[in-house]
Amino acid sequence: MRRVVISAPAAKNLRDVCDYIATDSPVRALRFVAALKERCLSLAFHPFRGKPAPEIGLDVRMLVEGNYLILYRV
Repeated sequence: MRRVVISAPAAKNLRDVCDYIATDSPVRALRFVAALKERCLSLAFHPFRGKPAPEIGLDVRMLVEGNYLILYRV
């Protein structure tokens, strides 16, 4: 199992997304962010399931969650 680290900029982005969604529905915002975090943390068990994203960086991979991209390195 690998260790998952959420960078400070990614954590801020997550808070911003939560704040944006919360303007419509605070409950939905919390659920969405929880699902997004769970998806990120699940990369510890399956780190290569995301698609390579060489247009962003040679060692960058990505997962899609709703309308959002999760970008990460293994």
